[in-house]
This record gives sequence, C-alpha cells and structure tokens, in this order.
Amino acid sequence: MNTEETMARPFGVSEKVDEQLGMCTEDLFHDMCERQSDYVSPSTYSPQASYIPYRRYLVDWMSDVGEQCQLHTTTVHVSVLFLDKIFRTREIPRSHWQLLATACL
Repeated sequence: MNTEETMARPFGVSEKVDEQLGMCTEDLFHDMCERQSDYVSPSTYSPQASYIPYRRYLVDWMSDVGEQCQLHTTTVHVSVLFLDKIFRTREIPRSHWQLLATACL
C-alpha cells in the first residue's frame, strides 16, 4: 500500500480528487494559502473596527438573501470576503452597510 492510498480523504469522497480535477490539490491548497492575504490578512484586521459587532448580522442577512435568490453558496462566501475587504479599506457610514452588503452580493 503506498502513501497515497493511506492518506485520509474528506468525508463522502471515494474517488481520487486529483485525478477527477486533473490537478494537484496540494499545489492548489498552497496557492490558496499564499493568496488569502489578499482577502483576509491578520495585519489589516482591527477588532476595534466599528462594523465588527454587527458583522454577524450582516453576514446572516446576506446568507438569507442568498437563499431567497437561490445564489450558489460560493457567491455568498465571496461576497462576504468583498464586504470585509471594503470595510478594512475605508470607513462606511452605518446607514449604508446594508446597501454595501447588497452590492457585494
């Protein structure tokens, strides 16, 4: 038995993912780790940001809208990344938060 056969697979996955996708998922994972700083960077995170206490409600609302509009879950996840990126780069008035969340969707 080689190491590839003994490696654990995600729950419910029976095929070899690399062969199904035609790419090395380990390389993909490392590339994603390098790129994540473009979206989520601990150096730009501020726990004192004005939107942090309300972020949960915005994300919940975005998820509800995504379900009602039958959006793909990936669309909602990426829109939350956009929302966080915008909030990190500028101060948005609270009265515009839901409008911004809508635009991100």
